[in-house]
Amino acid sequence: MASTDVQSLDSTLVEIVTNEGLVGWGETCPVGPVYQPHHALGARAAVAEIAPGMIGLEVASIRLLTKRMDERLNGHGYAKAALDMAFLDLLGQKLAVPVSTLLGGAVTDRVPSYYSLIVGPPDETARIAADKVKAGYPRLQIKIAGRNLEEDVATLHKVWEAIGYKARIAVDGNRGLTVASAIHLDRLCQAIPFVFEQPCNTMEEVATLKGRVTHPVYLDENTEDLNAVLRAISAGTADGFGLKVTRLGGLTKMTTVRDMCAIRSLPHTCDDAWGGDIIAAACVHLAATVEPRRMEGAWIAQEYIKGHFDAKHPIVIENGHIAVPQRPGLGVKPEPGMFGQPVATYG
Repeated sequence: MASTDVQSLDSTLVEIVTNEGLVGWGETCPVGPVYQPHHALGARAAVAEIAPGMIGLEVASIRLLTKRMDERLNGHGYAKAALDMAFLDLLGQKLAVPVSTLLGGAVTDRVPSYYSLIVGPPDETARIAADKVKAGYPRLQIKIAGRNLEEDVATLHKVWEAIGYKARIAVDGNRGLTVASAIHLDRLCQAIPFVFEQPCNTMEEVATLKGRVTHPVYLDENTEDLNAVLRAISAGTADGFGLKVTRLGGLTKMTTVRDMCAIRSLPHTCDDAWGGDIIAAACVHLAATVEPRRMEGAWIAQEYIKGHFDAKHPIVIENGHIAVPQRPGLGVKPEPGMFGQPVATYG
């Protein structure tokens, strides 16, 4: 990305077991410690603060469980998100319904995904873009910044020549452009239709682009909590969002953001920074509840990682789309013992 190279990642998995023998799973996987103010060891430290106070509670009310987590620890939504997923997984199994039903109900059984191309040479990026369009992806995210602006401009022109109107394009700066560079890129690529995702570092910088660029501007990293999303919507700073489930505190809080976006007809993604089948299932369940015309895609890391937590019911991209799990809960059950001994146990 614009700010860092990532070679491997450390995911935190949460397993919650009830007295009835049900097992719920959650996951949080920050993309290193630089992308957001999140990191793997921070997630585990936060769970250590929260978990002892959750022992013995009923799973019938997700709102009460959310309240109890907030009483145990202020902030750290990315860690609470893993617990939130596991609670919803348990409740779905208890009621014999998919998590999408608990989130308001699915409006489709198949959600679009999108492919994210890393910062790379123009010709190579264009080649991969063409291949992914052939694979059925309806949307491509082209990562830029962290290098000469001329190379970013050349990349966008090459991609446009390769795919044209065959897929929608999002140009993701990952906070790596100055305001001046963002305006220059906008002018030099004016004829190419794309949405400009998080071009600059702060929401205040992004706000100064309003009326100065011709492309719609989406926020991603700046949406660190519900208040940030509300502020961006109220001020008209964003034309859409790249939303991350764990960054916003889990599926329960993401439904509030989903509904705020619906009120203003703002398109958005339902995805996460990284993770395996558990996070992937959570993103897909939420994406299935969003009106299709506002659904920008559910990004999952499946194309970048090997293997699955649940080989029998994997979350996979087929022809650029992902089937919504229909089994109770998240619909994903990791193979017993595949993660070895837990790093911590509470109970």
